[in-house]
Amino acid sequence: MRSIAKTCPTRRAATFTRILFRGLVLGLLPWIFALPWNGSESSQPAAGKLGPGNFVYQPLTISGDFQARFLEDRDHVTVIELAGGSYDRDLAGGGFNSEPRAVVAQEFFLDHPDEYDFLMVFTTFEFDTG
Repeated sequence: MRSIAKTCPTRRAATFTRILFRGLVLGLLPWIFALPWNGSESSQPAAGKLGPGNFVYQPLTISGDFQARFLEDRDHVTVIELAGGSYDRDLAGGGFNSEPRAVVAQEFFLDHPDEYDFLMVFTTFEFDTG
């Protein structure tokens, strides 16, 4: 006899919802930055292809201006409090404002296993999205 729990669309929808909404944010790639092309033909990738060295992981410098604190998991949604500076997409002097997003992600992974492909953040405050 087949278990209803394995075939029930509601259960599958609940699993999808848990995967999609469990977490917060974060434009997942704030740690990956494209390296500038140095002008030499050998370093230029073929059109439409990524070659070695086109992307590099760079450690983020955490200034301490932001603090994130895990509050609770509620209905497959993690609630994290963020305090500190601006959450705007871009820094005032130019560049992507990745630090607050990184701080939230670090706090999330202190309390959750590393089994998420991406995090989504829903805020209760306004910020400039560029």
